[in-house]
Amino acid sequence: MAITWIDAGVLRKIGGSGLSLCRLSTPAGEIDSLQADSLPGLIQALGYLKYRLSGSTFLRGQSSLYEGKLQPSLMRGARKRQGRDEKVERFVSQVAAWPCDGSKHRTVRCPVKLGRDVSRDSLLGSGVPHYAAEPLLQHYGIRTRWLDVVDNIWIALWFACHHFTTEGRYLHVVKRNIHDAGEDYVYVLSITLEGLGATQECPGLWLFPEKGRVIDLRVAAPSYYVRPHAQHGYLIRPHAMEGTGLTVAAIRVPLMRALEWLGSSVILSPFGIYPPATVDDGYRRLLDRFRHDEFQELGTISVVGPGY
Repeated sequence: MAITWIDAGVLRKIGGSGLSLCRLSTPAGEIDSLQADSLPGLIQALGYLKYRLSGSTFLRGQSSLYEGKLQPSLMRGARKRQGRDEKVERFVSQVAAWPCDGSKHRTVRCPVKLGRDVSRDSLLGSGVPHYAAEPLLQHYGIRTRWLDVVDNIWIALWFACHHFTTEGRYLHVVKRNIHDAGEDYVYVLSITLEGLGATQECPGLWLFPEKGRVIDLRVAAPSYYVRPHAQHGYLIRPHAMEGTGLTVAAIRVPLMRALEWLGSSVILSPFGIYPPATVDDGYRRLLDRFRHDEFQELGTISVVGPGY
């Protein structure tokens, strides 16, 4: 996804202790970055970007910069865009438990059903509006056209400091270790979209003309889905998947310092970030009802282990 990286001219204006300019190499080219060696410096840098840039700013924690791109999970790889769109739209329509009411309506844009709650008998359960179905499935592990982001520093750091191992539909959360192979850094991305248009008909959904849309699942989905509240669950769906309009700054943090800042509180443990199905009723419903033999390309609803 083509994005606009904040350059050194802007980054060098950020004052604060423990901040230094650096230049990072990715397969997509070199990008300017800041390294934060102090927590006050990280907070000040992210605060400056949120204050100075025009638009709404969100955060994303990553263990690496990957290829210097930001791509929703469904968009990764060489498969054709049209085929992926059609597949996820059919899947969302199926789990919502109703067909599109208009023969000329696009599945996810049907004006008749867009504002309706999902059927009580569907995979997702009653109270979930159709516009929240796809991002909610993304949040629980299905590959879609949405990108997970957050609105606070500690959750972004947490995801940058952990990785996931999978075996079939079982997933285990593992804290990164500075002695493991790989990079000894974490990355916090500040992602800004210009403009903002809230939709009165769709609570929790904001439209950014020609740039994309943002959803806050804590507002858009019923509270029996607990994970969005634990993870401060926002998601971005970039316009046309090319990332036009996304302005991104990368801040690099030594892994050892990030782990020290996070500490070992229960609220930032895997149990706190991924509430189990015994307390997350929405998650339990997904585990009970999801059919794993269909739409395999879109992934599955994983059983998340205790982690460490």
